[in-house]
This record gives sequence, C-alpha cells and structure tokens, in this order.
Amino acid sequence: MDNDSGQDARAHVAGHSAPRLVRSSPWRSIFRSLLTPALTICSLSLVTSAAITAEVATGFAMPITAKGAKAGVEHSPPLPSKPPSMACTPKPAAISKSPIATSAPGMPWHQFQETILFNQPGTRVEDNVEWGALSVANMENQSYTYMWGKDAEMDKSKLPEIKSPNIQMTNLKSQYKPYIIFEPGVSIDPWLRKEFFHWNHWPVAQLPRDGRVSHAVDRPSHMPLSCGAPILHHDEENNSHMAVMLYGLKKGKVDDLAPLARSWNYPAELKVIAGDITSMGYERYERTYILECENNSNKAELQLKGSARTPVVNPAIVIRNWGVNEVKVKLNGVDQVKMKDFRAGYEKKIDRTDLILWFKTEIDKDINITIESQN
Repeated sequence: MDNDSGQDARAHVAGHSAPRLVRSSPWRSIFRSLLTPALTICSLSLVTSAAITAEVATGFAMPITAKGAKAGVEHSPPLPSKPPSMACTPKPAAISKSPIATSAPGMPWHQFQETILFNQPGTRVEDNVEWGALSVANMENQSYTYMWGKDAEMDKSKLPEIKSPNIQMTNLKSQYKPYIIFEPGVSIDPWLRKEFFHWNHWPVAQLPRDGRVSHAVDRPSHMPLSCGAPILHHDEENNSHMAVMLYGLKKGKVDDLAPLARSWNYPAELKVIAGDITSMGYERYERTYILECENNSNKAELQLKGSARTPVVNPAIVIRNWGVNEVKVKLNGVDQVKMKDFRAGYEKKIDRTDLILWFKTEIDKDINITIESQN
C-alpha cells in the first residue's frame, strides 16, 4: 500500500508509529446500538460504502473511509471467556483472535465470520460493489472472482476450482478493498444469487421479524456475500475454541495478498546471530517476532530466513527489556532510522521497557538486521 493508515502502534517516537493493541473508539456506542445480542455472538465482516467497516467478533470494528484515510479498532463487551483481541501494525491490517467458551470437544457448528455489505440510504448494492463482488485465492497465486448473476446460474461443480483458497477480497467500488486471510483449511462459501438481493430489517430498523427484503432504497440495508468457516483451535484447559483471522485493506487484486498470507501462515525463521538476546519465537496473534534482552545487552544481530514459501513481509520485532536508549538500526547494512519505511518505538511496562521495530519490506530471501543502542 502506498499510505500508512494505521493508528499508533505500541509507542510513538518522533511522529512514527509501531504495532500496538488498541481497545477503545468512539464507534463503540454506535456498534453496540446496532448489534443485537443474537448477532454479537457471531463474527461478521461488515463493509459499507461511506465507511468500510471490518467488524471482527463481538463488536470489534476498523472504520476506514473509502479512500483509506484512518484506521482504528474498537472493543465491545466480550464473550463469556477471554475477550477477542486485535493487534495492529502501521499498515491497515489487524489480527482477530476470537474465542468462544464451550466444553464440547467436537465443537458444534458456530459462525465465526460472515461478510456483509452495508448500503447507505439512496444506494443499491450495485452502486457500492462490483458484480464480481468476491474474489478468493490461495497461497500459490491461484484466484477466482465470483460473478453474481452469471455464476449463480451455473452448476457450482462447473466453476473453476481453486485448490484450498484461504484469502478473500470484497471488490467494493473504492480505492481500498477489504480482505481476510485465513489459516489453511478454511472453507469459504460465496452466497451467489442471480440478483443483488438486500434486506433492510438490519442494521438500523428494529423490526420484530427474521428478515425483510428491500423494495426501495430509502433505508440503510445490508447484503450477505459469503461465510467463512475458519480452522478452530481447541483449548482443553480453558474449555474454549479459538478462530484466528487477518483482516485488512489493500489496493490491487487478491493475488497480491499471497506473499502476506504465506508470511503469516509460514513465518520466516528468526535467528540471533550475535548479542545477549533470546528468541521467543513468532507470535502469530500479533504477527510479531518476540525476543528477550538479557544482561542489559546493547547490541544485537538478527537474521530472518526468507524464502519463496516463507517470505518476509513487513516484519515487526519486539525486544523485551531493551531499555529507553535510542537505537541505530540497519537492514542489510543500510541505516534505517530516518527511512520512511521504518518505524521504532518503546513500550513502557511497570518493570521494563520494550523496543518495537517495524520494517516495510517484502522479500523472499534472507535479510540481516543490526540493532545497536546509542548511549
């Protein structure tokens, strides 16, 4: 993407942002009034013509204008177990970690994700989204765009088969398109129809019925586009299940998301070449590499083992207990501190200060990072 549209990330240094958990927004009251209790147990991906809204599990929302001006994340009342959380980077992308409390080891069917289009009063569905409304792709750069009308009249078995698609993009008539990246093994079901049906019983009207088809465009309306059944992680100790999805917005086509999908699902290995620092591995829920600084180390050399299968895409690195000293950072020998494609910041804890680094880069080979404290 050309513009950095994310909010503050964990720290703010010299006007730069780095990744952080954001948990408040003025949009909270709006969405709490719109979402009924029955709907808040679902995870929906909502998109609207005036404000593209990606809602992630029980009230999380990332409002972004059609031109991708600002991004934020909000938090509504949690599920009975742990609340969903979201980790943001300087780019308009965030990870949804959506739990549901249940002791059933088999996990009965539950809807974690649905893609719904919002239409403002005075607009029809076709005013806001292309007839090829939904594109899917896999991590091998194979993709297909579903055409409402044309594809709905065909036998689904005759449509082109994309092996194991785990990426979807909603083709709004906007500069930025909302997307979701799932873990491998997801099932994405497009709800194809011959026409663009839309309903106006929700999100604004409070009608005592299951649904009402719109016959005019005088009210806000919505249209379901697809449903995703993500891979669930069963936590036996806490009697819960977890679904994890990467949400964001991007210019371009769905095929362009394959490297990002691979970098998240198959992260490049991080090696500590020098320095008194220990790697704690990759935290997929924050899309971040975590390291622990020991004995007041003030220098480190790291290497990310990028490859075609495990590309390095906009990596974020958190070094716990680094301290408050300014740093000199080099990427493949090039000083990064004054680069526009680099962010650095500090997160102060009660007993320590963490260093957060973020690099805007996309590469499928090894990269070397040198970090040195400037006392």
